[in-house]
Amino acid sequence: MPRDTEHVVIYTGKTVNQNGRSQLGEDFPLAHGWYKANLRFKIVVTIGTATGAITNGELNIIKNILFRTDKGETICDLPGRALYNIATVKAGTTARKDAIAAASATYLVNIPLYFADERMIRPEDTILDTARYNSVTLDVTYGGVADLFTTPGTASLVVTSDFEVYRTSDVLPEEALPIAFPSYEVEPTSDPNSKTFIDMSRDINMSVKRMYVHTASGATAGQPFSGTNDDGVIDVVSLKDHNSSIIQDRVYEMVQDGNKEDYSLESVVSGLMVFDFVRDGSSLSSLYTGDLSKLQLTWTNDSGVAANDQVSIARESLRALV
Repeated sequence: MPRDTEHVVIYTGKTVNQNGRSQLGEDFPLAHGWYKANLRFKIVVTIGTATGAITNGELNIIKNILFRTDKGETICDLPGRALYNIATVKAGTTARKDAIAAASATYLVNIPLYFADERMIRPEDTILDTARYNSVTLDVTYGGVADLFTTPGTASLVVTSDFEVYRTSDVLPEEALPIAFPSYEVEPTSDPNSKTFIDMSRDINMSVKRMYVHTASGATAGQPFSGTNDDGVIDVVSLKDHNSSIIQDRVYEMVQDGNKEDYSLESVVSGLMVFDFVRDGSSLSSLYTGDLSKLQLTWTNDSGVAANDQVSIARESLRALV
């Protein structure tokens, strides 16, 4: 296809509601093919008497990012921290994220959302063809001061959002139309002290491209990708279907080391390992789940597992266009 592309600012300075939900994308312009979007949050902190900045608070405060189409296609339904980690793997480097401190300042956080997949032989297989839709919507569920500071005191926040897309300059030609839409979603979390497995979702309309497994200490029970990144939770990990092992007895740290090489990461991402079923760049290699009666991630615990440790999974899948 012609590579006539452009960066377009869709909106700037939209107010983000604290401790609640904001609809930020009810008026998106449509017709073009979207490769990628950048969602930026600007957090203006007036510190007052607040103390104890929480590590990754600038991400934890983004409770959920929901991006969907009027055809009922859910492109993304993930907490901000999960989507940020996925973007790190895809880009091979971290996006901008100003660490929250106990000081009055403006803190910026950029959350990339990928539609086309540059690691595939044909990246446009999952480009977002907005000409197919009457509307696409972006809903953000955001937290508050208590997500940033252990002692919120009299601190106050003003939060706004900016959104830009990298897209084609015109409608997509026939030969560049997508064959599927990308779907980023989470699985139920697991407390490894009581359960050393996660039963993953299966769907006749879902093939998994990549699994992003997050391990953490001090997590909030049931809240995916919360807590402090911790490499001392899982020792050996496997993925099984109803017949056999798809991944068998892989050592946690060795998976991470392989991820660093595969994605040209600057360093190992603490608390994260990735299982990639499409390393050959073919969508046909993705893990089809529709004919499986079971799909289960299992592991043996590391000797350092403690109370409030947690295992989370975000999955990146292909789903048939509606």
